[in-house]
Amino acid sequence: MLVPLSWLREYVDIPISTPKLAERLTLAGLEEASLTNTGDSWEEDKIVVGQVAAVLPHPDADRLVLVDVAHESSQGAGEQPLQRVVTGAPNLFQYKDQSLSAGSLPILKVAFAREGALLVSAYSDTVPRPQKRLKKAKIRGIESRGMVCSELELGLSEEHEGILVLPDDAPVGRPLRDYLGEEILEIDLTPDMARCLSMWGIAREVQALTGGSLHLPEDVDASGGEDSAEEYVSAQIDDSDLCQRFTGTVLRDIEVGESPKWLQDRLSSAGMRPINNIVDITNYVMLETGQPLHAFDYDLLVARAQKLGDSRPTIIVRTATEGEKLETLDGQQRNLERSMLVIADKAGAVAIAGVMGGGETEVHEGTRNILLESATFDGINNRRTSQTLRLHSEASHRFTRGVPASLNEVAARRAADLMQQFAGGRVVPGQVDTYPVRQPQVQVFTSRSDVKRLLGMDLSLSEISSALQRLEFEVEELSELPENASERARFGLALAEGEPVISATAPWHRLDVSLPADLTEEVARVVGYDKVSETLLDTVLPPQRRNAPLETEEN
Repeated sequence: MLVPLSWLREYVDIPISTPKLAERLTLAGLEEASLTNTGDSWEEDKIVVGQVAAVLPHPDADRLVLVDVAHESSQGAGEQPLQRVVTGAPNLFQYKDQSLSAGSLPILKVAFAREGALLVSAYSDTVPRPQKRLKKAKIRGIESRGMVCSELELGLSEEHEGILVLPDDAPVGRPLRDYLGEEILEIDLTPDMARCLSMWGIAREVQALTGGSLHLPEDVDASGGEDSAEEYVSAQIDDSDLCQRFTGTVLRDIEVGESPKWLQDRLSSAGMRPINNIVDITNYVMLETGQPLHAFDYDLLVARAQKLGDSRPTIIVRTATEGEKLETLDGQQRNLERSMLVIADKAGAVAIAGVMGGGETEVHEGTRNILLESATFDGINNRRTSQTLRLHSEASHRFTRGVPASLNEVAARRAADLMQQFAGGRVVPGQVDTYPVRQPQVQVFTSRSDVKRLLGMDLSLSEISSALQRLEFEVEELSELPENASERARFGLALAEGEPVISATAPWHRLDVSLPADLTEEVARVVGYDKVSETLLDTVLPPQRRNAPLETEEN
């Protein structure tokens, strides 16, 4: 999981340094794999923020322009010596024959590399691309001593169609590493840490471990109008063992286009490629909340329904039929097996549930109305499907490890709000919500004796309660274990005669807690694994018994 720290700080205050944060997370089970800065290779005196002062035609080349750049911090763009460079960047051609002095050129802040700067070689096929020192050169008879840079030359992405344009308020002359550099923490997560496959999940951990204030976005309902989602689409789940919940949100009159630059940058820094505003927002919200989403072109679904004589589409979550095929978004024809879960309408499959959408109903430049899917699918079935098709995706990575059904509607509203902001249109009130298997509320018990037995640490009940409360567990101290406590909630619990217990109710976003030992693990993570002392085992080892169902269970 790649965690851009500027993004993380939107959701939680981090009161300690980045290296200490990485260490604290590691000692809580979220192991640091790497800590990098996107601007590490940008030399402070060589790559800076510049401002374009003029764009002039090249006297001997129609596909090149001359660009005068101000790049010193002491004076304004019109008051300092300018550096002339030659470029073929297509996004500058619209400004040909314009200048600041004539009042015809808008503010254009750029990443400017001075002579001698170390840049990524844009024309090398070697992977990874090598870096080269920028030398002065004559390009079609004009001397060029510097470069206005693309994202590729800076090592930010593979984008090389035009130069990188910075926000208008970028300070001229400031080292680019100070202005645009991004600290990125890569975390290795074990399968039981699925809740941390999101920025919100990481933020909750940081809050619990450091005490920083948590400030997640408000749950906003951006819908408006007199109609409702049920008027546009219906949904049914044929196998509730494989799909616990399906929600659909309808958005009308949206306009597909480019995402805002900040959103594209965040996706890129988190390892995902920007595509368009609708797809980017589904990916953004998945990275933010942990809920995979999929957007269908609603009008294409309607057209399929009308061919069968229906006025509106019916979404059916079912297993594939014998010999059923589907062309996925990557252009590949997939042969589906009967065990594979699909999202279908009455005409056939339109997506492989929790893995990848179908090409026939994908969002495109002409899309105006969409159906936004947010659902919860069975992890084991999802993993089998993904492995059989050799089709791993960010969505399947999360569904395989578990996505809480309670998150479906929250993430859908978050995405719909962002889509209305950055794609226009209207969010139709309500959601189509089929929810046959309710997410249970999990209550588990622990005690001082059990914590001491497993950790060798003599913690008080209040210390144990405090650790769990920091992780958003609802905690209550009881004088005795309730007689109606389920076997799983008290499994293996060490309890002295007359000893009080702690009842802990797991928050909705925790699917990994069901046993007393799970609570002890959470206490150890908050206290810190480095605080667990070396002690000898003081209980008798139980006799070994084979568990055939467990041995044959797929992990």
